[in-house]
Amino acid sequence: MAWHLLPGELRNRIYEYALTEPGGLLYYKHEGAGRLCAYRHAQEKEDGGEEIKATNQLQYVNCELRAETKGLGLCFNNITFEPASEDDLFEDCVQFLNEVSIRQRSRLRSLTITVYGRQRVLHFADSRWYPLLHNFAKDYPDCQIRICTDGLSQGSNYLIYRAVLLAVITRRDDETRRGLSIFTAMTQDLLLGELKRKYPQFFVEEYLSLIGGPVAPNIRFFPADLVFKPDMFRSTLQRSKGFTDLIASSIAGGMDAWMERAQEIYEGGI
Repeated sequence: MAWHLLPGELRNRIYEYALTEPGGLLYYKHEGAGRLCAYRHAQEKEDGGEEIKATNQLQYVNCELRAETKGLGLCFNNITFEPASEDDLFEDCVQFLNEVSIRQRSRLRSLTITVYGRQRVLHFADSRWYPLLHNFAKDYPDCQIRICTDGLSQGSNYLIYRAVLLAVITRRDDETRRGLSIFTAMTQDLLLGELKRKYPQFFVEEYLSLIGGPVAPNIRFFPADLVFKPDMFRSTLQRSKGFTDLIASSIAGGMDAWMERAQEIYEGGI
């Protein structure tokens, strides 16, 4: 049977199978020019060298398949921008969005921006590209944008605190209340006061005006290490007796509540 005579639904299922990459796609930038390629994790690169595999191998079969599958891979794959530009957190992502057509934008379902530097992600609104990324998020609510940062880590006692700070900065009141709910009422006030004292630059009107209101709900902040390991996080907390004493006296539900909140951050982000 000729390919074009197959039902469209069946062709789309075949395309989904053929165009889905196990690790998604990577926006690869070289000498100022960017292109999409199959994403390979660090260990795979070490095992197999630096070969860059082009996305959508079907485009090389014939002109018909090239035309019919153009841009379809965007529906089926997460696209990773890693690492974020040293100059600007969102430059590479926005450059990519400017390169694709409006039709292709509507096909995007998942973008991941990796940000290294524990304090760096807190300055996300300082990015000159942030307004463009935020506008895209509002215009295309079906596309999930994950900002993965080592500023949120189960290797640090301060995972929960930084999550609360991000919720406050992004002006998501429900997230802030959820993050604070595990603390006793007195500790909630003390914690907010301590955050404002330690990070005053994020509470001034000048910075809040850069954000301009609640961050779009489809922009979420996640830990860069992605997978929550309860034993690792519990061990992190237990290495500091002062911290475990603080949890016992200030957390409603104690250590279990702290662990549950950490898992929520890994699974759902901020």
